[in-house]
Amino acid sequence: MELAIKDLVDMLGSSKVLTKKRDLLVYGYDSTPFKGNPVGVVLPEATQEVSDVVKIAHKYGLPITPRGAGTSLSGGPIASVGGIVLALTRMDKVITIDIENNRAVVQPGITNQNLQKALEPFGFWFPPDPASLSVATIGGNVAENAGGPHCLKYGVTSNHVIALKIVLSNGEVLETGMYSEDASGYDLTGFIVGSEGTLGIVTEVTVRISRKPEATSTVLALFNSGWDAATTVSEVIRSGLNPSVLEMIEERMLKEVNEVFELGYPETVKALLIIEVDGRKEGLSFELDKIKEICHKNNVQVLQSAEQEEEREKLWLARRGGTSALGRLKPDSAENDVVVPRSKLPHMVDKIKEISQGNGVIMGAVIHAGDGNCHPQVPFDARLPAEQEAAEHALWEVFEAAVQLGGTISGEHGVGLEKIRGMNLVFSQDEMLLMRKLKLLFDPNEILNPDKIFPKIVIEKAREEML
Repeated sequence: MELAIKDLVDMLGSSKVLTKKRDLLVYGYDSTPFKGNPVGVVLPEATQEVSDVVKIAHKYGLPITPRGAGTSLSGGPIASVGGIVLALTRMDKVITIDIENNRAVVQPGITNQNLQKALEPFGFWFPPDPASLSVATIGGNVAENAGGPHCLKYGVTSNHVIALKIVLSNGEVLETGMYSEDASGYDLTGFIVGSEGTLGIVTEVTVRISRKPEATSTVLALFNSGWDAATTVSEVIRSGLNPSVLEMIEERMLKEVNEVFELGYPETVKALLIIEVDGRKEGLSFELDKIKEICHKNNVQVLQSAEQEEEREKLWLARRGGTSALGRLKPDSAENDVVVPRSKLPHMVDKIKEISQGNGVIMGAVIHAGDGNCHPQVPFDARLPAEQEAAEHALWEVFEAAVQLGGTISGEHGVGLEKIRGMNLVFSQDEMLLMRKLKLLFDPNEILNPDKIFPKIVIEKAREEML
């Protein structure tokens, strides 16, 4: 270990290699309870430096854990087997903005928000916009295939990444995809997106950018029940309408949001929908009128409209403040991000309430309702083992319920460490073995985020079969 650190310092300089205990602690956690124990943290600024670091790690057999802003909710950037944390936050530059071809080339450490600011003067934007866009990095978005409120209409990260530059586990630099619209051969770019840093380290991302919509209108709809709100979502989509946003807050979380932000919603309100439509200004009123008809059909209690940015921001206050409003109730908090078919969303909303009551925990949820992506959250006190156990059991039952409804265990947070156990709910052992063997083709020495995603029995069996 000491020789590896010395080589890293000799190669990059001491300002880019951190080994003090306080630094290792800072880079040893994310937004989950997991903790890592790295021997060093490296802060590269260019692809060549990443390549040099990986070559040294490869030489000494040191594990490498790629890391962005550390906002992960699955334990992905945790150095749980030690080794080196490769923090890419200094690689935060926009390399190219090509308006003519609707392209931008960026380094992985740039945040969503800063990319949006760079595109703003051109009237363009990057549609994937996770709720943590002010701190979440594009590299993290790529690692987890992040979505966000606008994914209903515009798609998730994988729909907007067309090429990558990555460093493989031996330090070799590989470019995937093409700058043009169409590419032949296997879709290696698509394979890397969502792979959680287990196949290669992304050092450059070419994204498809879009012209900002001419106009946007927002409606806040308050319902008497979560079932009515979720049914409205399904009926809006089934009607052929194409809103850009359908975001939902269910009863328990809405109660806290209403109180914290003093929104003044009636106590009879049990669910909230934020609905946005965008496009040509003259067409928005027709679409909104149809959506409002569906809301009224499903017993909407309150409808508020906004077209100006300031009014829209007020309506978005509840959605963006949901996690913090519920989280204030306890010193610790856990959440997951299951996905169910849109038609099953009303059932999932009811299951969340049932599971909460059955386990004696507080559980609320914000929901990317348009694509069935639910984010249930359980505040608890980790100093009380019974509370933590109840929270973990409740979230496990959420996994089971989502799979039983035809869904899966993660929409955008990734598997990381947190959902490894849940992989058995979704995949057979043969399917997981195939995926793990594909990882070994990219990373035969298993140094890139080696213990993530797969159960240990799958990791060991894949290694045996590939020998």
